[in-house]
Amino acid sequence: MFDPLTEQSRSRASAGSEAGPASNIARTFDDGNYSFQTISSEAELLSIQAEWNSLHAASGTGNAFTSFDWTWTWWEHFGAIRSPERQLFIQVVRRAGRVVGIAPLVRRRTRRGRIDKVELLGFPLADYPDFLLAPGEARAVSLLLRHLSHETALWDLMELRDLSPAFATASLLKDALNQLPLHGMSYPEDACPYIEIGGDWESVLQQHSRRTRHTFRAQSRRLKELGAEIQVLDHLPQGRGLMERLSELDGAKRWNRFALPPLYSSPEFFRSLFNRLGPSGQLYVALLEKSGSLIAGELGFKAGKKLWCYWRAFDAAYRALSPGTLLLGAVIDYGFRNGYSEYDFTRGDEDYKKRWAHKARQNVGFLFWHESWVSRSASFLYRNIRPGLDRLGSRWQIARQGSETRPTRKDFE
Repeated sequence: MFDPLTEQSRSRASAGSEAGPASNIARTFDDGNYSFQTISSEAELLSIQAEWNSLHAASGTGNAFTSFDWTWTWWEHFGAIRSPERQLFIQVVRRAGRVVGIAPLVRRRTRRGRIDKVELLGFPLADYPDFLLAPGEARAVSLLLRHLSHETALWDLMELRDLSPAFATASLLKDALNQLPLHGMSYPEDACPYIEIGGDWESVLQQHSRRTRHTFRAQSRRLKELGAEIQVLDHLPQGRGLMERLSELDGAKRWNRFALPPLYSSPEFFRSLFNRLGPSGQLYVALLEKSGSLIAGELGFKAGKKLWCYWRAFDAAYRALSPGTLLLGAVIDYGFRNGYSEYDFTRGDEDYKKRWAHKARQNVGFLFWHESWVSRSASFLYRNIRPGLDRLGSRWQIARQGSETRPTRKDFE
């Protein structure tokens, strides 16, 4: 288990990121006494590490994006140290002194509108950000929102992006929309295709056309003739070697010329994540190699009985042989042998995902605002004007195929 309480972490916690005093407010609701704490500093965050780990284990989701290790690693690399306008705003719910819910949130002052906006910590690097809930404590979500309705001096707008319907939080937030002293709305987000693992890769191939099966087998034979070999690693060693190889492969990938690939652009973050989650078996890596040279790679998370494909890349020189599909087959076989029930492509409905996945979940986003003039004005912007700006950004991308940059949502905030 990762222990961030090194001398470096202690010195940072004592000195930095003191965004404001913690809010510890006990409010009595109709079925018992709940207390709410706002974690606003690194020292406070470190102080609840053991409780966070216990709640994460009890939740049973296996969601690495809600683990303490992910939270601390993301904040360490992308928090106030990189963006001074960003502050911890983590909400901890206790019942009779026991932690029953954690909402990993951050608060930031938007660059354009000077709005205090609350968001899920880790987004957009976290494909499935979520709240942590103890079993039987679903009501903690509506109680937390009710608590935040009394804390509107601290925020103007709260946007919770890409919550998965596979977890309880999305449906609980929908249920709470019309029962709170806050205004709110939900909206559809990214589709997440997935494959149910009911057999090995050959059984998946049988669901496709004869031509598709023939093409895959021919490409597979050709790669094997070239001496290519596949391995799936599920207990990753600490160190720089494997991460550096994946990052180098990622750097050679062209991400539509508009965005830097994640492993290549944030190597220190992913190196830390490797070292903290890899040895405990929360990650897997699939490699396709030829004479020690990396042809293709896939990095994913193990979430309970599900495999989440987080990142993949391949050497463009082997594009005609579809090395990514060969890796997909190897990971499906690995999942079947080890009792996994699902392979999740995670966010995005790219064509290569839809080619193999016949099912998809639709993520959902939520926007909350209150009665202040600033909050109502900001919500009007986000509900009515921003969708047009998003469409403008998409048209810009199409029109500027040779450009290295395009407008993003943050450019209009």
